[in-house]
Amino acid sequence: MSASLEPGFIAGIGGDEIAVVEVADSLLGPVGAVAMLFGGLLATASSANASILASSRINFAMGRDKIITPSLNEVHSRFSTPYKSIAITGGLICNSVFYPDGLSELRQP
Repeated sequence: MSASLEPGFIAGIGGDEIAVVEVADSLLGPVGAVAMLFGGLLATASSANASILASSRINFAMGRDKIITPSLNEVHSRFSTPYKSIAITGGLICNSVFYPDGLSELRQP
């Protein structure tokens, strides 16, 4: 997409702007910019969902191999998913999102 722009266009974009959206705006107009932004948000959400589900499978496999407690192997009767592993993984990810520096920032007055 950037091959159809003049050289140096992307380098000239400020730090507060997203290069892909600005290029789409130049080539396709405001509708293209919104579509590119929305597509990027959907791709990010899809990637986050895949990461959560994949990492919960690691906990499930470790429980199966008795590396960690086998109670993580409990599968939900209706959804057939390792719900305890998913809940623990989701909790750790939420902790990372809300406290990116770890829990040390909670101890500081």
